[in-house]
Amino acid sequence: MSLNLEKIKENEKLFNIALSVSFALAFTVINISHQLLFKVSDFIVGVKSPINLLIHPFSGFKTPVEGETIANRIFWLKKGEILNKYHIDTLKLFFKDPTTEFIVYTFLFSIILLLFLSIVNSSRKEKIILLIAILAIVIYTKYTATYSTISIYTLPFIGILGLFVVFLETSTVKVLNLLLAFIISIVYAFNPFIIFSFVISGGFSLFLYKKDEKDINYVFPFIVGSVLLALLASVFNLFSNIPIHFDLINISWSLIALPILYLTIQLLKVYSPLFKKYDLMNYLDMEHPLLKMIKEKTPGTYKHSIDMANIVEPIANQIGANGLLCRTGAYFHDIGKIKHPKFFIENQDGENPHDSLSPIESARMIKLHVEDGMLLAEEYNLPDYISQFIDKHHGTTILEYFYEKAASVEGAEVNVEDFRYPGRKPDNKETALLMIVDAVEAASNSLTDPSPQEMEALITKIIFSKLLFNQLTLSGITLSDLRKIIVGLIEALKNNSHTRVKYPWQTKTIKKEK
Repeated sequence: MSLNLEKIKENEKLFNIALSVSFALAFTVINISHQLLFKVSDFIVGVKSPINLLIHPFSGFKTPVEGETIANRIFWLKKGEILNKYHIDTLKLFFKDPTTEFIVYTFLFSIILLLFLSIVNSSRKEKIILLIAILAIVIYTKYTATYSTISIYTLPFIGILGLFVVFLETSTVKVLNLLLAFIISIVYAFNPFIIFSFVISGGFSLFLYKKDEKDINYVFPFIVGSVLLALLASVFNLFSNIPIHFDLINISWSLIALPILYLTIQLLKVYSPLFKKYDLMNYLDMEHPLLKMIKEKTPGTYKHSIDMANIVEPIANQIGANGLLCRTGAYFHDIGKIKHPKFFIENQDGENPHDSLSPIESARMIKLHVEDGMLLAEEYNLPDYISQFIDKHHGTTILEYFYEKAASVEGAEVNVEDFRYPGRKPDNKETALLMIVDAVEAASNSLTDPSPQEMEALITKIIFSKLLFNQLTLSGITLSDLRKIIVGLIEALKNNSHTRVKYPWQTKTIKKEK
């Protein structure tokens, strides 16, 4: 049985599209709900209003054209109030045909959400949770914009970012900050100030936040962010002739909400599978069935994986990647070798099955561990953020040894694609780092008592080959990161190959042999 990795990629794209369109429809319905609820016509005269409805300069209603008048630009309709002709005539000044807006907003939200889902490095479960949270925020925003006199600043925007940054990658929350600010501004008729104030205050909070800190320390950056938002709101109010104290009182709720959000974090941790950061602990347990199988069936691969885990975690922390995720990826990246362990040199005990195979057949057996690994990941329900290490740790590189062996035969016609791994290129720092460490750890075993210069030459050569064949272009790895990786790998290899003092009996044995 084989696994079509292209199909996995295609399925992920289809999932993102379906999720984007579904939530875009929900956002659109919420955004133009006042128009859908009130298809204004004369037959509703005498009917009780089913909702509160507020029309003000930033509520998103159309501006009356010249010649149309209204006694007060702010119009307030209370729930339960009997609709009369004055109400209908007034509402007609502001309501637009929702058909065009429905199409435009659905398309707009679909594109925005699809871009967001394509950028963030999260599992399907996390994507759904994120969009549900965004939907809840949009509902509250629409309520403040249209159905009540409550200010948008009662939304603890900064605290919500603080909640997500504890459980998700900081890069994901930075994108979420931009997305939320933009969507909220749409509900408020593309109010530019809302984008500016939320993006600046949220971005500054995330800049101050350090993910290595304990959860309790996360509160400080978001207190600073809330204060900054209060100052920005005050400046806006000065130019809008709105009493400053109005929004300051509302923003004070954001500060009060921070301790509540911290308690929420502690409660959410109880159900750790919701979030990758805490779900990882379940896969670091060496009693996991797959890890037990690796240890029993492929002891050489098991040692290689443990060595890799010990090397990759501290280097990941140095370059701002998720160290625990890299350690977990190292444990599981080679699980496919369980199926055919003897075809891999670390599991051989003298007999090499490749001696009786052609280079192309050998390459096929080696490549199988990627597909077999993905099948096992599917069978044992490994989450996407762990299974990605299986098909990305070789990317689309070539099995050089067998390719060159095949090409060395005189007159042989060799198709390079027969020797290419069927994986995906690393698209984040974690998978890129594991690719490098995997190649270096394996190659270093061929060195005998290497000098630091030999180690650096080996590591540099491997990294250069990954760059040359465009394996790191999608990963976000920088030149500064690569320098730190080289230094970290040299240190790790030095520690693994240090010379031990020989016991007296060992020295005597050596002398006798001479």
